[in-house]
This record gives sequence, structure tokens and C-alpha cells, in this order.
Amino acid sequence: MENDLSIDSRLIGSALERAGVSVPAPPEPDSGEKPREAPALRTFILRAAAAGRIYALLAMKTAGTRAHRELHAMAREERDTEKALQTEYLILTGDTVAVPRARQDVLYLIRALRDAYAAELMNADAYDREAQSLPDCALRRLYQRLARRERAHAAVLRRIIAGTIT
Repeated sequence: MENDLSIDSRLIGSALERAGVSVPAPPEPDSGEKPREAPALRTFILRAAAAGRIYALLAMKTAGTRAHRELHAMAREERDTEKALQTEYLILTGDTVAVPRARQDVLYLIRALRDAYAAELMNADAYDREAQSLPDCALRRLYQRLARRERAHAAVLRRIIAGTIT
């Protein structure tokens, strides 16, 4: 389910023309055609949203520890990632991705940490693959930056896991 934004692009376009700014026209939201990058971008948005929510829940479960601070920071970074990806999606498609509500419970902390660790590594690889398929552009550089961040998140999770089992 996606959100329909009612933006008068002609008004914005004429204002940009008067300002002397040249901007290529994005595809019309109701054209039904999405750019080639849209499906991967949508997947990354959903993954970032899910990761942000799980890290926020895990941070609550580890209150008062170093892991709490690290997980809280990672939750914030994932929300920032979701916002950056939503921005690119809106620019490409004229639409945004509706993110489903998160589960409110984390039953098994260690299992959740392990799953999050694996997901971070998987996402880093996916960002790298998608970046390699694009020409040098803002989206490619965003994917490359996010791949590095995902690997850093995986390293933090690995350290938290090691600290919880020793």
C-alpha cells in the first residue's frame, strides 16, 4: 500500500523555471510505470523501517547498559536511512512507501540480536549489489554509504552478542 501525495508539479516546475533551475521531470505518479530502481528501493525502505523498530525495542530491553545506547543510536540511524530512501523513492516515483506497523514484543533477546546481525550483513551485500548495477549517481553513492553503515551495525551487534554470552 503506497501513499498518494497531491503535489502540483506544474506549479513547482514553473517556479523552478523562473529561478533558472533545470530539473528533469520525474515520472508522473499515476502513469503506472515505476523506474527500474523502485522495487529494490522499496525493499530497502521496508528493511530499514523494520530494523529501526527492532533496535528501538531491543534498546528498551537492555536499559542501563552500553548495548542500550548503541542500539538506540542504531535505531536512530535506521530511521534516518528510511527517511533518505523514502526521499529517493519519492523523487523517482512521485510516491512514498507505506510501512507496516511493527510487532511490539521481542521474546528472545539473543535470537533477535542474532537475526538482526544476519540481516545487517545481508542488507550490506544487497546495497553493494544494487550500487554496482547503477551508473555513478546520487542513489549509487547513497547505497554505498548505507552498505558501510550496515556493516558497522553488524559489528556493533556482534560485540553486543559477545557481551551477552560471556
